[in-house]
Amino acid sequence: MSSERKVYLISPYTDPDPLIMERRFLYAREAVAQMTQKGTFVFSPIVYSHELAKCRDFPRDFEFWQSFNRSWIAWCTEVSSLMIEGWRHSVGGQAEREHAKAIRKQLNYSMFAENGELIF
Repeated sequence: MSSERKVYLISPYTDPDPLIMERRFLYAREAVAQMTQKGTFVFSPIVYSHELAKCRDFPRDFEFWQSFNRSWIAWCTEVSSLMIEGWRHSVGGQAEREHAKAIRKQLNYSMFAENGELIF
C-alpha cells in the first residue's frame, strides 16, 4: 500500500446505550476496512480505542481522547466524516470537524451505499 492520502475518520460513538456504541464501532471498522482495501491509509479513533477502552476500562468520552485525536488529525492529510446515525449531533465529531477546518485540513464526507459499499 503506497498512498499519499492519510485520512482521519470521524464517526459518532458515545451513547448511553452500549449496543448503539457497538454498532457505531462496527460501522467505523467496516469503513476502515474498505478504505484500507482501496489503498488509503486511514486512522479511526473509534476502531483504535473501542476494544482498548473495554479491556482497560478507559473512559469512552470525547474529553478523554480529545488531545490524542487532535494529534492524529494534525498528522493526516485529510479528514472524512462518516455519515451514520448520530453523526450530525456528535459532540466529538462536531469538535473534530471544527478543529480540522481551523488547521486547514481537507474535510470530506463518507457514507455507505445501499449495497454496503463505502462512498468516500
